[in-house]
Amino acid sequence: MSLRKKYTYIPLDSIVKTALLIVMCLILQVDGMAQIDDNQTDLLKPFQAKLAKSRKFESVPLPPLLDSSINKNQSYQVPTHLYDITYPQPFIRPLAMPTGKNKKNFPFYAKLGIGYPVQPFAEIGYHDYFKNFDFGAHAKHHSLLQPNLQDQQFTQTHIDLNTTYFTKKGVAIGGDINFDYNTNRFYGIDSFDRELVSEDSLSQRFINFDIALHLFNSKISSIDFNYKGDLDFYFYSDGYSSREIGLAPQLFLEKWFGKSKKKHALSADIGLSFLSFNDGQVDSLSVKADRLLFYFNPRLTLNFGNLKAKLGLDLGTNEGDFYILPDVELSYGLAKGIFTFYAGAKGEIIQNSFRGLTRMNEFLVSNPLLKHTSYLEFYGGARGSIKKIGYDFRGGYAMTQNLPYFLNDMDSLQFAPYWRFRPVYDTANVIFFRGMFDCRIVKNLTIGTVMQYNVYVTRNFEKAFHLPTFESNIFVSYDLYLNPKKKPDSHFLSFSLECYLNAGVPYLDQSYQVDVLDGLYDINIGLKYTVSEHVSLFLDINNIINNRNQRWNGYRQLGLNGMIGAELIF
Repeated sequence: MSLRKKYTYIPLDSIVKTALLIVMCLILQVDGMAQIDDNQTDLLKPFQAKLAKSRKFESVPLPPLLDSSINKNQSYQVPTHLYDITYPQPFIRPLAMPTGKNKKNFPFYAKLGIGYPVQPFAEIGYHDYFKNFDFGAHAKHHSLLQPNLQDQQFTQTHIDLNTTYFTKKGVAIGGDINFDYNTNRFYGIDSFDRELVSEDSLSQRFINFDIALHLFNSKISSIDFNYKGDLDFYFYSDGYSSREIGLAPQLFLEKWFGKSKKKHALSADIGLSFLSFNDGQVDSLSVKADRLLFYFNPRLTLNFGNLKAKLGLDLGTNEGDFYILPDVELSYGLAKGIFTFYAGAKGEIIQNSFRGLTRMNEFLVSNPLLKHTSYLEFYGGARGSIKKIGYDFRGGYAMTQNLPYFLNDMDSLQFAPYWRFRPVYDTANVIFFRGMFDCRIVKNLTIGTVMQYNVYVTRNFEKAFHLPTFESNIFVSYDLYLNPKKKPDSHFLSFSLECYLNAGVPYLDQSYQVDVLDGLYDINIGLKYTVSEHVSLFLDINNIINNRNQRWNGYRQLGLNGMIGAELIF
């Protein structure tokens, strides 16, 4: 059965040129517009394979990307191995959650737990500030050791160190070192004779080492000028001799001007990213590739009260080819922020690295083809807040080139009786809708939902394989204070409930026929009892409905699981 089909497709280049013409007309005609100034929520694009720490300096906060650094708050999350919805979690995340009043600073943190199936968990961290130094260290280990789940066993180990020195002249110099050692097994098989299969061939491991240096202004200057420079380097390898090196210097500059309540800004991101991948083989199927991306993203943000705008471009060279994409957004607010209507166009080059792809799908082949994705999105929507209710809903149309899908690799079955996945790339259009809503009307109670729906119009393949069309979750959290007057920081119970629902993804079976996996649905419950400001006890119960459907064809998810333990801070 042929995977390719005839399709009338509008070239991306022609649409980009038309969009840029419109952008330049707007720049010439706009006399008073400004950037969105709403920090309530932000929505991410559909499926992205993005390199670590690329484009750090967005004007509004973004959720962590695929290769983002460890959470400095050191909050515990059950790894995706133990969720039915292992990947991806919904791309839309609520932001700007209330932080509450400032609490005492305790530099030492520790967390210990044991779970079912047998899974030890340990986390320890230290973070403090001494004179002009801010420094911290953090380590975490989690593994699954259940004997009757041999093929689903895994380990995750992480260590990081970070420090920043603040000079008296307002200049800060810092650095980070991160190390990860993770293992998993290829258990995507129906049945096989273990005596005929090497144990080594069933195991996979990933080693990651990265180091980053930072230089930025730590104080607001008298001329309202900000800057930040970064130099990032990483080394990444798997258990089959594949290795990747990444180097990414980047610089951010920003100048504010205008009146205090209606300031404008001129800013720019400048940087490059170099990736070098080698699968370590010497045969004809060996993959060796060097990828170089240079980008320059100037932006003018204007603020004239209710009318705001961002006018910018994203231009550079991608593997020697020049590109130029728009980065514009107009918004108009009504009723003091209750309603804000906006529309825009955003383009960028999304970098697909071996590290990024294997963190999305750890069952990837060790010799994947790597291509960067060109992404251009036209969108419009409304966001706002009404007292303690926030929302953000948008829809739009996106055009992509080299969008990665994941196919079961038929060649892998010739060497071992289990599935691995190979990325393939397509030119595709995406019609999307994304929404977020959260409510905090009742004291200590938060209720919210996030969702997104994507329609993929593919060009060369029948389906967008292993990309979900619908993703959503509903979350509820409630804090019950047992003795709030005497000790507000102790003797309270926190309850959380999360419900996930993801549509089944299309895949290609061994007969080269297109099929769709069953949907993923999951309910997780969390309880935390704070005994004192130093000690807390927690209980997490995940996948309570024991859904064992597949996110990746051949890899059935773990069922009911949970963990119990304690947290210490002092």
